[in-house]
Amino acid sequence: MKTITYLMCFAVNVAFFQGLLYMIGIAPSVPKAIILLSSSFAFLLTIIYFKIRNLIFLSTFVLVLLAFSYIVFISHSLNDSILKETLSFYHYTFVACLSFFIFANLPLNSRLLAVIQKNFEILIVFQIIFIVYKFFKWGITESIVGTISYRGGALYTIFPLLAITYFISKFFYFKKKKIYLFFCVGLFFMAFVGGKRAIYFFLPVVLIVIFLIKNHIETSATLSMKNLKTVGILCAAMILIVNVGVRVTPTLNPEKSHWGSFDINHVVKYVKFYNYRPNREYVRGRIAGLFQAYKYIANSDITVFLFGSGPDKLINYKSRDGTERKYGINNSGAITGLATYLISVGVLGSALIIILYFLVGRQVYKTMRRQNNKPHSVVYYLQFFVFCGTFVFMLDFIFYTRAFVQTHALNLLFFIIAGISTNKNFKFKAVMNVIP
Repeated sequence: MKTITYLMCFAVNVAFFQGLLYMIGIAPSVPKAIILLSSSFAFLLTIIYFKIRNLIFLSTFVLVLLAFSYIVFISHSLNDSILKETLSFYHYTFVACLSFFIFANLPLNSRLLAVIQKNFEILIVFQIIFIVYKFFKWGITESIVGTISYRGGALYTIFPLLAITYFISKFFYFKKKKIYLFFCVGLFFMAFVGGKRAIYFFLPVVLIVIFLIKNHIETSATLSMKNLKTVGILCAAMILIVNVGVRVTPTLNPEKSHWGSFDINHVVKYVKFYNYRPNREYVRGRIAGLFQAYKYIANSDITVFLFGSGPDKLINYKSRDGTERKYGINNSGAITGLATYLISVGVLGSALIIILYFLVGRQVYKTMRRQNNKPHSVVYYLQFFVFCGTFVFMLDFIFYTRAFVQTHALNLLFFIIAGISTNKNFKFKAVMNVIP
């Protein structure tokens, strides 16, 4: 048990330092290979430890994973894709699912759970510390996303959203320590340093969903006075986030300055212009790009519609090489996660990857209700995080980027905690107040 846990923690640490490793000259393929091998070896040890007949497999989840794997490699064969690129496309999902199976079966104790939890939290807090250093050394830039990635500015939005969801879950359902809220502010600052505007609009949406889920779990349809107070605080926080975000972002205010005025008409016009520009040879904007991706496969033959143009088509391309223009899209910024998967593995592959993440969230929610763990327990807040984190994935994948689905750090954070949250071999009551 201890060997498997430490092996997976090693994989997590490598995932969170991929960007730093790249900065010192190590090729991206090296940490990816280490993560894949570590996870696979840990999975084999889990099988040997339990023997296959004793493993807990969620039948529907396994069937969907197998179906997705089949679609990926059918698409690979039909399109004569490059095997290395196909494996690069597929291995993110493979590693994520391995980690889920491992921690859904591992007989954890309070000490091992503390190791996993503290490891994640130290890595998240370290990103905040590193981003403060980056701010004073390089200023506001999209490159260097903490130590996680050298490129990929979208992580400046999605990683803070997922990590904020984690600390808010812990604040609500474990201990109401103000340090968790301080970490949330630090993560919001991380998005600011990355120059990402989406955080100002996505964060209020995520906070609303977290509150709605919390209210659904705790109460009936009527709001208590306690919840009404929370609603007031939430509304004030959302107004502050949007107002400050618009004022400090030059493109979002009429003056185009770092402290301009708040003009809702200007914001609406800019958001529409940025996300939806369909009337041109190559569409611009994420919403227009998503529609164009579907239009491309719908106007292709039935095999492309069902299985896509190949999993190697958009996995490691660079925007400047014009790859996306083959599909009628102007640049990579207009390609969401769903658009990527529609073009790569068609309608079938896209539907199955969404179902896969949905099943994880649903299984955790069912486990949460069935076990009836008390609030302020370790497992309860982890389960709440996974359920809310599923929404963060959907928001990113459908409307924003492929950052969540194709970043090891985010996938491992989500799927390891999901595995722990559904674990039937774990003595939940024994760790009610063990972890600080």
